[in-house]
Amino acid sequence: MRRLTVAALLIFCLTIQTHSASAVGLPLPTIPNTTILNRVISQTGGPTYTPLNVTDYVLSQLDANFTGVFADVKNKVSVYDTVSYITTTSHLLESVMPLNNSGTEQLVADITAPGNDPVPGKIVGVLFQPARMVQVIVAAFKPGHANDAPEKVRFYWNSTQYYEYKIKVDKFKDADGNGQPAPIDGGAIIAQNTSCVTVGLNQFCWDPFDYAQTRDGDNPKNILSASYNQFKAVYDLKVDFFLEDSLPDLIGPTLRNNCARQIKLRLNWRNLTECVPNLVFGAAKSLQVGQPVAVFVVRAAADLKAYTANGTYTGNLPSGSYLVIPATPNITTDGAIGVLFLVNLDTQNHYLIPTIRMQGIANGGKANKGSYAVIKDGSTGSWGF
Repeated sequence: MRRLTVAALLIFCLTIQTHSASAVGLPLPTIPNTTILNRVISQTGGPTYTPLNVTDYVLSQLDANFTGVFADVKNKVSVYDTVSYITTTSHLLESVMPLNNSGTEQLVADITAPGNDPVPGKIVGVLFQPARMVQVIVAAFKPGHANDAPEKVRFYWNSTQYYEYKIKVDKFKDADGNGQPAPIDGGAIIAQNTSCVTVGLNQFCWDPFDYAQTRDGDNPKNILSASYNQFKAVYDLKVDFFLEDSLPDLIGPTLRNNCARQIKLRLNWRNLTECVPNLVFGAAKSLQVGQPVAVFVVRAAADLKAYTANGTYTGNLPSGSYLVIPATPNITTDGAIGVLFLVNLDTQNHYLIPTIRMQGIANGGKANKGSYAVIKDGSTGSWGF
């Protein structure tokens, strides 16, 4: 009887060890060789930016509702560089229009911000939210400190009335020593917890006034969480992800061009049938060599400049779930072209797409501990796609 008990115990322990060993996922596939990566870079010249446009209504309201120091604001902002948050159910909730050539601007007061409490100010962009309509974004400075960092951000809904909030101002790394960020870091971005515009080397950011009215609730997180749990069961991952900060976005020029045409003429920004996001993505909490910096859930095929892992051009990224790994980590210059390796959940059909290096969210040049999912025709941390 004792022999039987010992034998049973040995079998039980062996079963546990075997189960534990089998629970370790597959190693991530090897990044394709340099010849293939160089082909992606040379043949594509990098990713293509396709602007989403802004509704004509916004421009008409800038003419109709704003006078005085705001009279010419329509000509100061860039329709081309507008970024928009569109939900997984195709409702536009926010658009941010930066200044023209925002990277060459200086964040110093050049107007008196009007209203009940006039202070030195600078127009830094335009914000459109269906919940609050059209607003001019003004950096508000403490009186007598027009050359220092601004204290507040004001959102004017007409020439004298405004909402006022705290702001965060951080600086881009001045890689070229010319007092300007790389062109790719000009413009605007939207993340889950912030929206920002570039003003020279400064990135000027504010929090959403109401997440329920400006973000997509739990939908992106739930979509990405389901995919991430599947990845953990298949691959041996060393990093975790900011699932709470997942974002929806539109990738591929065909979808974005169709959406831009619809946005331009709309007076209702719900149920934009041509603007259903085909991507939900989230960023890694830490950056580790050879590990993913993001997870993509591609919900409908995108006509990106995609290649198979063996270097065959497809021009199409199929729907599916992908881990995103920098294939050219040695390329670190802002604005330089590199390659992302998209590891398929199916373990077989992996892809390569071009990327452009960027700073994304300014952090004063400090080393990033993690990455950030950002809407700017898609980017995560330092990699625009």
